[in-house]
Amino acid sequence: MIDPSTLPPTFQDTIRVARELGVSYLWIDSLCIIQDDQDDWARHAEHMDQIYENALLVVAAMSSNNGSVPFLGAEAPSTRSYYHSVSIGPRVPDASGDGEPISCLRARRREVLLSPTWIDGPLESRAWAWQERRCAVRILSFTDVEAKWRCKVTVACECRYEDDAYGRRNEDEANLKNWHSWVWEYSKRDLTYETDRLPAIASVASRLHAVLQSNYLAGLWEVELPFSLGWHREELTCAPSMSPLIGPAMDNGVPSWSWASNAMRSIRVWYYSWLLESMKPGPEPVLESKVDILDIDCIPSAANKFGAVQAGSFIQLRAHVAEAVMYYDDYGCASVCKEGLNAQVVFPDCRISSNTDSSTTGTHVNLRRDASPFLDHIQVGSATNKKIHDPGTRRCGTIYCLLLFPGTHLGQTGACILVLGQIRDGGELRYQRLGLGATSLKHCSGPLYGGRETWKAWQGWDSLEEWSEWEKWFANTELEVIKIV
Repeated sequence: MIDPSTLPPTFQDTIRVARELGVSYLWIDSLCIIQDDQDDWARHAEHMDQIYENALLVVAAMSSNNGSVPFLGAEAPSTRSYYHSVSIGPRVPDASGDGEPISCLRARRREVLLSPTWIDGPLESRAWAWQERRCAVRILSFTDVEAKWRCKVTVACECRYEDDAYGRRNEDEANLKNWHSWVWEYSKRDLTYETDRLPAIASVASRLHAVLQSNYLAGLWEVELPFSLGWHREELTCAPSMSPLIGPAMDNGVPSWSWASNAMRSIRVWYYSWLLESMKPGPEPVLESKVDILDIDCIPSAANKFGAVQAGSFIQLRAHVAEAVMYYDDYGCASVCKEGLNAQVVFPDCRISSNTDSSTTGTHVNLRRDASPFLDHIQVGSATNKKIHDPGTRRCGTIYCLLLFPGTHLGQTGACILVLGQIRDGGELRYQRLGLGATSLKHCSGPLYGGRETWKAWQGWDSLEEWSEWEKWFANTELEVIKIV
């Protein structure tokens, strides 16, 4: 028997809520899963969707930074002393045809900037909490302003009632379109451990798999390949006067071709965001794959087949590849150049470093993903770094552009190109993803990309080109077999 008074304040408040609701059983992850026991954690992680979906109610302490912060207390805002009536349920008809509502609620005065669907607080920044909310059937959230309710039928808060059943059904429907939206939402959340990038969304992937019946590949679905390989970071680094620099690569065992290997926030799939943000009604883009998928090796590293994957996972493609030189800096600005052709702007996924390869004919300065928290072995932001290293300095190295697919949408033709770095392991040539090139990317990624020319960091970089320019890059290339890890 656990004495509730010995538990952290957040847990004590949760016990109080359960008792007030007449609920006898309570699940708290950190109490029910043996801490620092990877085997016990793995067993429960595989069934997290069932735990939250089958719960009578999920309580979310939105305003608590940690277990030491209670979420129940006195009503602080003075506006809570003002109430109004809110009608709920169907009306009983009368002679006028309108009638009176069956019941009313005495609700706190509605706040202009609050709505039942808008929830903020420390818990909203956590990736694991996003999955729990997505799986829960009913969730009661306690913010520092009010309590909010959400279920499959409606959403409501203390200051208003809102029947949003139709919108909730569309938002929760298991399909690829929603999956892209979920990844975008999820990728903006924080994780304590980089290795949880896939496990923390595994339960949602498991539920979608039941509908798609497609192989799940480290955050991507085989049925959607190769188009889903064309993801990009929507988050844009700031100008030098503002900081920050582009982040390092994640060292979490996820292959570079998966969005889950990227630490940058707001991950979008290019063709989907091209459609979504055009803000014009019309058909979906018509895409034409330019690659053959020859082999995929992506084996789960644990019992949960939707969680972490084994190191060395790869995808092997036959595609048109163009060797080029990429110029880049530490703010995420980059362009690729090929003799006799117009340069193209590309968007690195993460920080990039170089290494010299003299094992082939001649000497190549190859580029690769950099997971180090240092720039040229100098800590970012240090006094030493500021004196001898200018992050805006352009450097260059050899890269390989792989044509994934062109597409047409509303009369506009675009294309999606992977930017790859070459690595050699025991004599075998392999490639890792460095970034993405895509026509119309500035249009589908919002005003930040569109306004980049006014920033000091972007001055002198080439403008985005159309498919007619990219097409020239691959006009005389031969098909090659490429293994991406």
